[in-house]
Amino acid sequence: MSEAGENNDDDGDGGTPDDRAEATRRLGRRTLVAVAVVLIAGAAAAVAIARWHDGDATVRPTSVGVAGDPPVVGTPPESVGFAPAVLRRVAASVVRVSGTACQELQQGTGFVLRRGLVVTNAHVVAGEPTTSVIDQAGVRHGATVVLFDMVRDIAVLRIDSGGGVGPPLSFVSPRAPADLAVFGHPGGGPLRVAPARLAASGFIDSTGRDIYGRDRRDSRHLLALAARLVPGDSGAPVVDSRGRVVAVAFAIDPDRAPVAYALTPSEITDAARGITVSHAAVATGRCISV
Repeated sequence: MSEAGENNDDDGDGGTPDDRAEATRRLGRRTLVAVAVVLIAGAAAAVAIARWHDGDATVRPTSVGVAGDPPVVGTPPESVGFAPAVLRRVAASVVRVSGTACQELQQGTGFVLRRGLVVTNAHVVAGEPTTSVIDQAGVRHGATVVLFDMVRDIAVLRIDSGGGVGPPLSFVSPRAPADLAVFGHPGGGPLRVAPARLAASGFIDSTGRDIYGRDRRDSRHLLALAARLVPGDSGAPVVDSRGRVVAVAFAIDPDRAPVAYALTPSEITDAARGITVSHAAVATGRCISV
């Protein structure tokens, strides 16, 4: 495992960079799609999505600013068919993230990136003066935000006690089609494992707005999933049948259920590269108006 927690197994599941580039070329051109999404800790935002499009047709924006069709994700599996040992191992690394901003309780999900470090979404902790994480034993730990990326929507928290809250999870590049599982704390409640499916059309690039709705030119690599997620699932790891993280959930499309959006591993590892438990606290921006 590298410094940022990537999985460097060469078992072929993620493919080489040349393999992934060739797969991208086979999928064809990109088309722009404007899609309104809701951040699943409760805040609203919008993204303009460049979806890999099968074919060479030229698509022009319509009067409402939409070019082409949104990703077709299909339906999620009826249940999660992973081995019980995998479910237990991943669950041990997942935490509930909780804090208050502008007198409103904010709750989401996170997971162990490296010992003493937890990753979640930036919008989960935005504007919070203090943040806590609650492990699967129900123990509450004080946490300090040491990375707050409002464009990628990624935050890294340092456990103040210096101890671990579970084993780190490894990352792997997503492949499709695949049945996946989302480990989240919907509504700030008990851990729930939700089934999800990634289709070949689910690999997308996005440019749009940050978590505060401000226009940005930065591009992000996302997945569009078939998954029924709800507030509290923000920051949840999306894992494959071997318990490796292929994405981090951050948003749903309220008009096209059950469409959910997740950040790919490269977004997490690039943002968190070099972050250690010795990093100082950073500002968490302002709270998000819902």
